[in-house]
Amino acid sequence: MKPLILVTGAAPGRQGATGNRVARQLIAAGFPVRALVRADDDRAESLRRLGIEVVVGDLLDIRGLRAAVAGVQRVYFSYPIQDRLLEAAVNLAAVSRDAGVEAILDLSMIPAAEGSPSPQARQHWLAERVLDWSGVGVVHLRAAFFYENLVRQCAESIREKGRIHFPFGQGAGKIAWIGANDVADASAAILAEAAPHLGETLLLTGPDALSVKEVAAVFSQVLGKPVEYADIPLERWQQELPKLESPNPHLIQHLSALSIGLKNNLGFGKATEVFRRLTGRSPRSLETFVQAHLESFGGISERDLT
Repeated sequence: MKPLILVTGAAPGRQGATGNRVARQLIAAGFPVRALVRADDDRAESLRRLGIEVVVGDLLDIRGLRAAVAGVQRVYFSYPIQDRLLEAAVNLAAVSRDAGVEAILDLSMIPAAEGSPSPQARQHWLAERVLDWSGVGVVHLRAAFFYENLVRQCAESIREKGRIHFPFGQGAGKIAWIGANDVADASAAILAEAAPHLGETLLLTGPDALSVKEVAAVFSQVLGKPVEYADIPLERWQQELPKLESPNPHLIQHLSALSIGLKNNLGFGKATEVFRRLTGRSPRSLETFVQAHLESFGGISERDLT
């Protein structure tokens, strides 16, 4: 009998929505899947229609979380860029240890480090340590920056002005990128066969680490029009972010801290072969991602040509 897997963040519609794709892949592969969702709404019902067990709860409510983890063998743990990540990790560590969970896949981030300039990245590093101390088998998957962030933060300026606005100075600092779907595919592969990876910290990236100038060059090539990087003051970007993302002070603080590092030519991640090792195929490139989102960026799709 295949192990019961709890997937957090499984409701569709979130940025990246890795949990939703993980849950769908696992149920399609014959694993029993339980999804932890915060509301019993249409999104929860869409999971039930796939045969996924739905439990309404919150990672910050330890009593509800204890009920969600009961009988589970493996857990997919993801948390949005919001405050209280460390509390969520402590709750999960405590209830997973008590429930005899055999494996937790912790979706972390490339910048996670004790001395990271980002408070979110420092909390991820601490969350990793807490989960390690739980005595439960853990895999830390430090994912690169999602391509999807370029849609939310850059699509309008690329469409209307042919520019990518970031406060990255000369734009030389390199960032490792990856598509959210590839993060989900790698996660599902680990959860399906967790034992070989327990105790590992894996740096998951796409095929390239790119500076923002190189990102602009990719857009120019795929869209067939000039796209350039334009440096803007950090304060202006901080004012724009709530309109592009959400009024989330913790997210703005996280992105602002990383932008200062990039302005000082500090890179965040190098391309690795982890994805290929986990899935047996190459990760999607930025070119492929842009091609798949031509309409968002003001390009011309094949449908427009017919």
